[in-house]
Amino acid sequence: MVDRRGNAYIGNTGVDFPEGAFAPGTLALASPDGSVRQLADGLAVPNGVAVTPDNQTLIIAESYGNCLTTRDIAADGSLSHGRVWARLGGDYPDGMCLDAKGVSRRPILHTCRRQSCTIAGNAAQPI
Repeated sequence: MVDRRGNAYIGNTGVDFPEGAFAPGTLALASPDGSVRQLADGLAVPNGVAVTPDNQTLIIAESYGNCLTTRDIAADGSLSHGRVWARLGGDYPDGMCLDAKGVSRRPILHTCRRQSCTIAGNAAQPI
């Protein structure tokens, strides 16, 4: 995911699919100047990220956490104030994107079927 400042947010799931055991994942930032640094660790398989249209919030789809988490984005791309944005019950997110208004039109939620959802407040609603 590349934000409007040209920063690229890159998730490492920490898992060797499909047989690998769970290991916490990380999130890195590649800046326009070519520098790369780790921003977050201990993530439950970061499997999709999105940045809100105002460039102030990063949303992370944590597949093994069955949730979407958020972090505030500073001007230099660093992250702070991690929190759960939406709990997805028994579903796990696979990917993430936002529309122009900042409404989540993904993640794909997996149970025994594949579906998309909209996140409104802290609840996932099927599309």
